[in-house]
Amino acid sequence: MGAVAYETGGLLVDGGWVRVLGSGCEHLRGDLASWNGLGEAPALPARAGMFIIAHDVLGGVFALSGETRTVFYFVPDSLEWEDLERGYSDVVGGLLLQGDLESFYGSYRWPAWRDDVARLSGDQGFSIYPPLWTKEGKDVANQSRRPVPMLELFPAALDIKAQLESKAR
Repeated sequence: MGAVAYETGGLLVDGGWVRVLGSGCEHLRGDLASWNGLGEAPALPARAGMFIIAHDVLGGVFALSGETRTVFYFVPDSLEWEDLERGYSDVVGGLLLQGDLESFYGSYRWPAWRDDVARLSGDQGFSIYPPLWTKEGKDVANQSRRPVPMLELFPAALDIKAQLESKAR
């Protein structure tokens, strides 16, 4: 993590579909510190026990757990955290070298996704309507996709998750 944090602005993986956070740059304005509520200009509040390391264009977020030392993925179609049961180096190495992102993201890629992602900045993702977590939102190819700042997309998903959980109680 140190090499990525200190030696890069961040890493754009698979044409920018996944963004591994580093020290920030003009193409990837958020950095490890600001995404984790640290530094002079925190972009998000700190998340107890989780350290955000990457995000994807769907609003999915990869975070290192302080408890298990494994990376969890915030799944935008379920609004749940899923333990990938791999550490930081394994996850980043998998993304860069031998990972199969086509199978990881499955049907959540549409025919023109590469062109659409190429038009995004490194700090934007897609707001999809109907949302991925709804029954109607599962067919991404036929949904409305609008570029929005990642720093709005992820907090909005967390807010929706909290609202749904409070209704379920």
